[in-house]
Amino acid sequence: MECRQAVWNNESGWEAFEALAALDSSQSLVVVFGIQARPEFLSAYRQLQSAMPQSQIVGCSTAGEIRTGDILVIEQSIVATVLKFDSTQIKVEMPASYL
Repeated sequence: MECRQAVWNNESGWEAFEALAALDSSQSLVVVFGIQARPEFLSAYRQLQSAMPQSQIVGCSTAGEIRTGDILVIEQSIVATVLKFDSTQIKVEMPASYL
């Protein structure tokens, strides 16, 4: 399994995005933290979707995003973590109540 993380903020955009996108595959799960209902956040999310069309992407809101390496809690950002599995098949389903 490989794991990489990228961070987006409004001032600098995506950091380490190319390394993240390099893990795009049908065996990759992208967990996105910090998505908010603001136009700039939606644009960043769409960039992620475009760069990772084969991956399964899930997300949730948070009161603060944790960035690995320096163990920093940040706000007003998006943290995307990719888990690329060696042989695990991934399937994300939405509950019927969300459709």
